[in-house]
Amino acid sequence: MLFKAIITALAAVVAVSAVPFHSIVINGTAIHDRAEAAINRTALHQQYMTYNSGALVYQEVKQLYSEAGYAALHLVVDTYLDNFYWHKVYEQTNDGKVAQQYKLTSTTGTTITEGSDTTVKMGLAAEFEGIGLEFGIEAKQFSSLEKRSQTSEEHTLTIAPDETTYFFQRRYNYRTNVWLLSDQSGVEAAVNSGSDLLGSSFRSQVLSNEYVTRTDPLSGSTPLTDLKTTASQTYNNNSMPKRSYGDLVSAAQSAAYNYFAGF
Repeated sequence: MLFKAIITALAAVVAVSAVPFHSIVINGTAIHDRAEAAINRTALHQQYMTYNSGALVYQEVKQLYSEAGYAALHLVVDTYLDNFYWHKVYEQTNDGKVAQQYKLTSTTGTTITEGSDTTVKMGLAAEFEGIGLEFGIEAKQFSSLEKRSQTSEEHTLTIAPDETTYFFQRRYNYRTNVWLLSDQSGVEAAVNSGSDLLGSSFRSQVLSNEYVTRTDPLSGSTPLTDLKTTASQTYNNNSMPKRSYGDLVSAAQSAAYNYFAGF
């Protein structure tokens, strides 16, 4: 697997002190365990609990109506990665004199943390079908399980005597803006008034299938400086001219109404 090859090579050339942890799971696959060489936890974004971004990672433009030489109307979906962080799912201390096994349950899937139902339906498919992330030596493409409603998964941990184990899950926080783009008389403009559905946004969180199990806790935050997946912003709602929904040609208004009615 690509991750394992990269980590093996990295461990061979980077001198790092041993970091206490049990295992790392990326995209549902274990790529490291206690018996292997120490890895660079900075490269795998495990030095801090939270990695902040705010970068635009995806922009989708969907045509709703077009009549050559007359007018056009598009739906624009802008998705930003606010941050990802390691959520502590479980903490357990083995006070005994022999290793013990403990069972725990984690939750995987997507949850909406803020936003209207209609806006979510308009933007959610684009958000998770189109986005893959690369940061540092890591890459992330969301699985079908992560994109669905939440499901539970059971884990078994083996904890050494007189040891405390922390089980963390990586969670991704996104902000998505959904808006209309009008093209009339050769002038493109953001539609910013005249309808409750315009300029709407929602926030979502992906509870991923990426885990790390450690014997030392995580804390603090830092900027995500090595994000490679950023989107070119063809259309910028903030800097574009504005146009009222009522100023759209009647065919464009009908197209928008029919599209929204589907949600």
